Amino acid sequence: MTIRLHCRDEHRRALVRAEKGLHGFDYIEVVDPDQKTLLVYFLGRAPEVIDKEHLRIEGGRRITDIQITEVEVDRDPETRDDIMTIRVDRAGDGSTYVLRAVERTRDGIEIPRQDFDARYDRVEFSFQAGCRTDLDCKPREECPPTPLQPPEINYLAKDYATFRRLILDRLSLVMPDWQERHAPDLGIAIVEIMAYVADYLSYYQDAVATEAYLDTARRRISVRRHAKLVDYQLHEGCNARAWVWVWCEGQWLDLPVSALFFATREKGDLLEDRVLGAEDAEKAQAGTFAIFEPRIPSGEARVDLREAHNLIRFYTWGDRECCLPVGATRATLRDGWVLPEPQPIEHQAPPPPEKPQPPSPGARGAERQRHEEPKPMRLLHLKVGDYLVLQEAKSPTTGREADADPKRRWVIRLTAVREIEDRVVMWPDEQGALHLPLLEVEWDIEDRLPFALCLSSVGSAPECEYLEDVSVAHGNVFLVDHGLRVDEPLGEVPEVVSEPCCEAAAQPTPVTRNAGRYEPRLTRRPVSFSSAVDPSAPASRMLDESPRGAGPIVSLTSMTARSNGKTGPSFDWKPVGDLLGCDSQDRAFVVEVDDRGFANLRFGDGVVGARPEAGATFSARYRVGNGRAGNVGAGAIVRVGFYDRTVTGVVLRAFNPLPSIGGREPEPIAEAKLLAPRAFQSQLERAIIIDDYATIAARDPQRPERTNTRLQSAAAALRWTGSWHEAFVALDPLGGETNDLELTAGVERYLEDYRRIGHDLRVAYASRVPLFLELSICVNPDFVPGHVKGALLDAFSDEVLPDGRLGFFHPDRLTFGDDVYVSDILATAQGVEGVESASLVSLTRQFEGDAGEVLAGVLELGPMEIARLDNDPDFPENGVLKLHMRGGR
Repeated sequence: MTIRLHCRDEHRRALVRAEKGLHGFDYIEVVDPDQKTLLVYFLGRAPEVIDKEHLRIEGGRRITDIQITEVEVDRDPETRDDIMTIRVDRAGDGSTYVLRAVERTRDGIEIPRQDFDARYDRVEFSFQAGCRTDLDCKPREECPPTPLQPPEINYLAKDYATFRRLILDRLSLVMPDWQERHAPDLGIAIVEIMAYVADYLSYYQDAVATEAYLDTARRRISVRRHAKLVDYQLHEGCNARAWVWVWCEGQWLDLPVSALFFATREKGDLLEDRVLGAEDAEKAQAGTFAIFEPRIPSGEARVDLREAHNLIRFYTWGDRECCLPVGATRATLRDGWVLPEPQPIEHQAPPPPEKPQPPSPGARGAERQRHEEPKPMRLLHLKVGDYLVLQEAKSPTTGREADADPKRRWVIRLTAVREIEDRVVMWPDEQGALHLPLLEVEWDIEDRLPFALCLSSVGSAPECEYLEDVSVAHGNVFLVDHGLRVDEPLGEVPEVVSEPCCEAAAQPTPVTRNAGRYEPRLTRRPVSFSSAVDPSAPASRMLDESPRGAGPIVSLTSMTARSNGKTGPSFDWKPVGDLLGCDSQDRAFVVEVDDRGFANLRFGDGVVGARPEAGATFSARYRVGNGRAGNVGAGAIVRVGFYDRTVTGVVLRAFNPLPSIGGREPEPIAEAKLLAPRAFQSQLERAIIIDDYATIAARDPQRPERTNTRLQSAAAALRWTGSWHEAFVALDPLGGETNDLELTAGVERYLEDYRRIGHDLRVAYASRVPLFLELSICVNPDFVPGHVKGALLDAFSDEVLPDGRLGFFHPDRLTFGDDVYVSDILATAQGVEGVESASLVSLTRQFEGDAGEVLAGVLELGPMEIARLDNDPDFPENGVLKLHMRGGR
């Protein structure tokens, strides 16, 4: 389902009516009782020529391919709008259909009709719209107020200091007036006692689970190597990531990504517009401010800064009081034209030809091109893969920027960009011959809006001022992470000369020169650790880092020394997690962080990993900045700087609309001692019993420590096919999608590596059991039965409600083996406003008899079954809900 722009005040219709030569559909009425006659109302006058060849009816689920048999247009000059009568060959089902105005090009391609407005060249309707109903036809609110969020609770607190901080943070929320922090205070004493008890219990759990040989290790590097023996990665934390958009005034900048960095506000420095240099970046090591660098996916080595991308306005097609609803994945942006300067045309008389020759087609094209006027260019240069920040720029009630909600900010990654024009509105240029340019942009479903974004509104009384551009978009957006770049020489590899010995008389052994022990240490700390960036991932997943999957941002370059004093070729060395998988030719090294936070570099011995050559000179380039120090608040990143260049004639300002997140401190060795001995037990590497198939199928193939973000759960069963056993794995996807064959194929490929020998493998979607539910409702005398019935249908629907809640039978609320209890149904019905009492009449499987579910109080489901009740009149086989309404006014 495509979520479209929702506007309360539609002024676009009046604009189309007033535009001569432009037409549009207003609405459709279905004539009863045969439902084969459609009355189509135009916005003003109908085109002079329109017949069934210019019309198409699309849509339908059970009844499709409806053909138009007759078209008649009523052009009564006394009426304001023309009416067109369409007769079809058959009536449709209860789904939504679309009537489109089309035409064919010379090539026979069917396109939207050009004399129709782009917004009103189609109209949605339903053949069941005229059916009698007791429900209120008023559309429900698409942009409701944001519900209050529950407080966040940290369930990962494990030590005394964390428990004490957690309790004090909670008390600061519930008791803001109590701010005593002295140890003799009674409240502090109680908090410390509770933190001590919690810490003692946590320590007791750690002590029970700790194995003796690992518990004796005290150095961090030793614990890391011990944990590696059981395939446990002691992580060193990771740096924080943030989104930053740059305000650029002046010239267009196209720069290499390695030259750019951002910084937080320096203490006491109010000149935020000043562009920083390399000497300013060195101050960050003293802790006066933090440095962030762009994290551009591989292959994109340059950044593009344009003034036109500073502030991008949404376009509402002339309508008012509009908003982008929750879950929106597309919007229309207002573009602009850049009119080129007129160029003088030089006329030169060509030399007379030797003999008359007809001009070639190419020559005529070149002559015509020389006399053509230069075409205008668009202001916006957005493309697929760019990021945009959508934010509320001012309050929709007061109109002041200071009152804007800072929580209504969201970052999206564009997946589609289409250039269009509004043929009603003209661009305000000198000639007035250009239409208003627009951009239709779309983003990934995972980046869908988590809140309603107001675009225009009416302010508070008594002014009641109309407010435009309540929310805007910003370009020039980059993914940045915490860390200062450091270039450091690491010296030479020492040379060890062997002592000669005598093999026989006058036969000394030859003197050998080998590389000595070379384990350099980086002088700056802490080294930044970060995970790789997936360039195709949506923006909502860009800030999601796994500390165990993070690697050090360190690169080494070695320069080989020659016997004649000259330097030889240089080689690049890459960091790896361990050297066990390297051969003697792999130039790799391992970064090990000690107890003081310094990074130690370990190389191979020539068998497992290449060994540095004697006399080779190493230099390192790495990033410094890790852990929670980079978790700064929104608006903290305000400075722009360049490492190796000076930029003049341009004003640059940075701003992070959202807090930087993801900064994690290194894992304590005590935690590693607790987790390492048992970590291999929690990570399944083979499917032995049938439940292992379901556990492995629910994992994320890229990050096995987390669940698959596209699945809600999985179940498995062992079946005998008559010749061998088959492991049948059923998937329950999020949102109830069952038409994604790529998902089942991907899970099957992933499970193939874990399949037990002798088992066949089959992956499919879950079996959904349709239900028949019948309720008797007694309505409160103060409520209208139709209103209460509509609320009950929403409560027991399979949809996401406007306030963000899920209906009772939404696919994400139910999973394998979830029995349907009578008490839950009655509690849901009783919780609807206006319901005085509710009783259950029937609860059975669809098309099956009563098995005593009402008396038992539960409808039981099998371990591979999921309940379903769509209540779709076109598909009664997917579940039916019947409501008997009594009482009310």
